Formats: sequence, C-alpha cells, structure tokens
Amino acid sequence: MNRPVSHPQYPLIMRAVRRFASLACLLLPLTLPSIAHAETPERPSTGSAIAQGTGYPVTWSTEQHVTWRVRLSGHAHSSPAVTDDAVIVTALSSDRAEYAILCLARSDGSLRWRYTPPAPTTDTDQARDGFPAPTTTPTVQGDTVYVTLPSVGIVALALETGELRWHRSNQPAEQNAAPPALGTPLIVDDLLIIPHGQTSLIALHKQTGQTVWRTTAPHHPPTPPLPADADTEQVGGPGKAVLRRSATGDEIIVAMPYQVASFNPTTGRAYWYCTGLGPAVATAPMIQGDRLVAASRDGSVLAMQLPTTQSGNVTDTARLWHRPSSDTPYGPAGLIAGEHLYLPDADGNLACIVVDTGEVVWRRKMTSRIASSLLAAEGRLYLTDHDGVTHVLRAAPQFDQLRTNTLIEGDTVTATPTFDRSQIFLRTRTHLYGLGVKSTP
Repeated sequence: MNRPVSHPQYPLIMRAVRRFASLACLLLPLTLPSIAHAETPERPSTGSAIAQGTGYPVTWSTEQHVTWRVRLSGHAHSSPAVTDDAVIVTALSSDRAEYAILCLARSDGSLRWRYTPPAPTTDTDQARDGFPAPTTTPTVQGDTVYVTLPSVGIVALALETGELRWHRSNQPAEQNAAPPALGTPLIVDDLLIIPHGQTSLIALHKQTGQTVWRTTAPHHPPTPPLPADADTEQVGGPGKAVLRRSATGDEIIVAMPYQVASFNPTTGRAYWYCTGLGPAVATAPMIQGDRLVAASRDGSVLAMQLPTTQSGNVTDTARLWHRPSSDTPYGPAGLIAGEHLYLPDADGNLACIVVDTGEVVWRRKMTSRIASSLLAAEGRLYLTDHDGVTHVLRAAPQFDQLRTNTLIEGDTVTATPTFDRSQIFLRTRTHLYGLGVKSTP
C-alpha cells in the first residue's frame, strides 16, 4: 500500500478525552474482547469473533460440563489467554494494591507460576486510591507472554517459567497525572503494536520493548473538549488494533475517537480514515471479509466497505451507513456472521442488523446489563451478561434462543470468555472455569 496521509500532533481539544480515558479500567461495561494472537481464536488479530473448531458445549451448570474450577486470588475484567497447555490470566489484589499474572495448567487449572510486576513509583492518585482492575488480555506468541497493565506498563515474560524478559514503564509525562491507558498488544512480525491512550498507537520491538514508532489519529475534528464534569461512562479506554492482510499489503485498523483509521504496521504512517464515531471507543472494529462495523460509547455506529487503494478521508466513498449518538451505550463488542451484524449494548439489548443497509431485523432485551463481548461458535451466539448468565442463541435472522446457563448465582462476569478447541474458559469475579463436553486430552 502506498497511501500516505500526513498526521500532525493531535490538537489540544482531545486533552479532556485522554484524561477521562485513563479512568476507563474502572468502568465495568468497558470490558474489551480478548485477544491472545494465534493461540486464541475467539477474538483473533483479524477482528473476527467466530471460534474455529467444533464440540463446544451448549449447556453447562455446576454439575454439567465443568472440567475444572479454580478460585482466583484477585479480580480483573480481562479474558484468559490460552495456549496448547496453559491458561494465563491477570488479577488485581482485593486491596487494589498489587497486580499479578498467573499461569495455570490447561488440563486442571493448577498453578504453574505467578508473577508480581513492579509497582509504579510515581505517587499518583491511582497509587493512593488503589489501582484499576486489568482489562486487557495477555498476548502469547511462541515462548513469550506480553501483558499490559494500568500504571505498570508492558511486561514480557517467559511462558514456561514466568521469568521477566523486559519491562516497559508507562509513567505519565506530567507529575501526579494518571498514566495513559494501554490496549492489548497486537503482534505483527517483530513488533508489538499497542493502542496508547485514546488517540495514539505505539510500536515496540517484541524482544526488547524499545520504541520503533509512534503515531496519532489522522482525523482532528473541531469538536469542543469534554467538560470537566463530563460523564466518564461515556469515555472508554483505547480501542483494539486488528491486522488486515490483503493483496495490496498489510494494514493495522483501529477504532479511535470520531473515526476508524488504518496504518502501515511497519512505519505507523496513516493510510485512510472513516468518520462517524463518538469521542470514546472501547472495542476493536468488527470485521468480516471486506465489511467493517465499529461502535462507540455514545451509541454511534458506522459500517463501511474496507478500501483497497484509497487514502485520506474515505467517509463519502466507503461508509455504508451511520447511526449518530443515542441513549444506548455500546461497550461490549458484537460480531458479523454472514450478512448480519449481531450487536449487544451495555443496557442488556441484543440486535440483529443487516450489515450492508443498517436495517434492524430484530432487537431483544436479553438482560439488565452486559459487560462481555459477543462470541460465536458452530452457528451459535454466546452472550454472557453481568450476572453470569450465558444466553445461547442461533446465529440467524430469526430470533431463536437455545439455552441459558448459570454457574453460581451472584458471581458476576465482566470478562469475555475465551473459546479454544472445544473448550470455553469463563472468568467470573471469583473463579475461572474450564468448560467442555469432554476433558482436554
């Protein structure tokens, strides 16, 4: 791709958005869909939320299809990352003073190792009041685990032992300021590409943690800054970057304030952008084939056909439809299956929408609150609500609910489950469950 777009420094009008975005990890509806690169297909780097393989359970309870259950020593909104024989989770201690990264055996949930990252030395408000729960899922590639944590930064650990390979601090430039929120790392060749705050991307060398490039959002809307008393639930953390490979070259696509934007993964140079989102974005774009849908916390939704040769502002030529802000906040991510978009919102509704036109086929009130993103497997949708109930539906333009599954009443869920090779790994506030029709060989 040879589609350069200049990208000067983002204007000061976004300063308030960045300040409120640093609080996003405290907001339960802002759970991000998990990414564990090649090892976890439920939300891989390509932006699809459709699990590969067969044999995933449709029903479960405390007596049925629970392979194992372990009590976790801390809370988090992040999803498990899964490898051939391990499950990696992050946690925040009950006193909100210490983070931990845990590696469990995939076969039975037993603890393999625990790593406690270095605590920040800056005396910030977060350090005094307690750190926010982690929201980003660990990324695993080869023999290394990469984790971003609020206030701590980025750490790279040996998968087998938990030994620290490198640590990159995330301390703010201004004294007593909150550190910028970090997204889940996306691995492209030798780079870790990480959303940094609301409006930036950084690329680090995966072996050293050294900065390779840094870039900002290409679109600078003349929108007034959020007032000091703005509702922080309308401000999200950084969105997630996804990798798109095509005949014309690779590109990184990320939802950012007021736009979806594309970047060269090697240099960080901006390719194109499409407008239509609000000031706060918390999830990755939803991609299937050449169709993309993105939503923001203020209820804005846009659908577009991904461009192949255009550069700059492609809103007029690529955007298929757009819905402006509404009273329905979008925190959890949906998914595209076939010709339809299935989109949950934080208020507990699930909608089936025609991707190309935006026509709403059906919209149902499923529950009172949703924090987890929507996943699919074997033609079924899996939607886990805040109360820990998983609603299983047929992925079809006709509404057809198959089952509702509950493990322990009152044990809330704010993390998106992970689907991998016939197993589901479901994190509640207190436990991690391995679910499956049969045990992992």
